[in-house]
Amino acid sequence: MTFSKETTDEITQYMTHIQNEQWFKKNQFYNVVTDNPTRKRIIEEFQSARYIYKFFEGTRVTQEFLRAQIRVQVLMYASIIEVATDFVLKEYLSNTKEYKKMLQKDGWLKVIEIPESEEAFELLDKMAKSYGVTRDDIKLFTTRDETEVTLKKVKDKNPFPELDRLAEILKQDRQNIVVKKITRNTKSAEEKFLSVKFSDKVDVLKSLNILENTEREDDNSKFYEDLKEIYLARNMIHIEAEMKKNGAKKMNLDYGELAYRRATGFSTLLNQNRGKLEQAKKMK
Repeated sequence: MTFSKETTDEITQYMTHIQNEQWFKKNQFYNVVTDNPTRKRIIEEFQSARYIYKFFEGTRVTQEFLRAQIRVQVLMYASIIEVATDFVLKEYLSNTKEYKKMLQKDGWLKVIEIPESEEAFELLDKMAKSYGVTRDDIKLFTTRDETEVTLKKVKDKNPFPELDRLAEILKQDRQNIVVKKITRNTKSAEEKFLSVKFSDKVDVLKSLNILENTEREDDNSKFYEDLKEIYLARNMIHIEAEMKKNGAKKMNLDYGELAYRRATGFSTLLNQNRGKLEQAKKMK
């Protein structure tokens, strides 16, 4: 059974506070997303999230139903942040060394940069020879510190005697170095991009200072961490995941408010740094 006309009119009137077309135009909402269908979907998603929030607010729902509203909000705002991040990376930052390094990451590994050292190159040549390839066909990786299981995976998997000296040159723990032969053309650029963790994508934005607040002199590091937190919170839309985390961080109003503020703030900061994005796009 639907609402009466009087009730519907009252709800419609209450919803007039939701951001409208003029607001999106005035605030240049995600104008850096130059693909019109993508930007249109971002705006629709944002309006839907605001509508759901205002409806639940207006009906004064109890805590049990409020949790559902927050979960939906976090999902929708996180999706906006994710699609905008992906667009910015591919459209503006794909020529940067930070972006290219991001695509080189191999799950639980990260690439070791080789210094301009004749001795290091000689050692790499010897290692490559045992693979039957050239120096350019192998990469060295180090395990990520936060992954305990990695140490078990790589144990005794480095048969190269040259690694002892090379580890000294690279200032790395030999036990944590992994040698891998590069497999050519096994993944397209898009497949590589899709396998990148969201936190690594945000780290690229941070390393290039893309979200610098040009209107205030303050440390914006927390903003980047909040983006990661919102994305992780999206997993808590699943009941089991949310219940497991309930002892630590509950899916409460703070999450909904944070997701809303960061989704709007993300657009503002991207607009402030539009010139920086355009400059990065021109890089060769």
